[in-house]
Amino acid sequence: ADHNRPRPELIWELVQGTGLDIARARRDSQSNDIKSVLALDMADLVALKAKAHEVSGAAVRVRWCVPEEDRHSISRAVIRELFADAAAVKLEERIIPVVRARAPGITQSGSLADKLKRWAQTTGVESEALLSRLALSEANEPEAIVAELVDEDAAETAAATVQERCRVTQET
Repeated sequence: ADHNRPRPELIWELVQGTGLDIARARRDSQSNDIKSVLALDMADLVALKAKAHEVSGAAVRVRWCVPEEDRHSISRAVIRELFADAAAVKLEERIIPVVRARAPGITQSGSLADKLKRWAQTTGVESEALLSRLALSEANEPEAIVAELVDEDAAETAAATVQERCRVTQET
């Protein structure tokens, strides 16, 4: 591919028969959002070309940050080609991960309890028991919480044992 003379129109031939709505994709490709991204990419490329001439024979490190969803848009081969006259080229990519809220509106909730309620509502989980555990964790030290949970388990086990004994006694 000749990177100095891109021919993006060839993509339409490649995607024929893939199920892509080509008419919509053509319209979308002409949107201002796409045009602005392409303009930024071209500006970056021009800046890299200018720097490439300045660093001939030197060791070069090219660093960039890119959102995770745009990771594929960076061509390491093109960058290496631009700096072909450099003594060494090191490429460093930093991926900016996509952060998605699993429960819509959860980030706008003020308190942790409100966030828990919102999560429970979104996922269909009953929140009462979770909210009581949250209150317990906010009001007590970890050791006290563990002791209380162990005491609850011991009390439940003792109650089950008493019920079993009563059932056995009634049957005999």
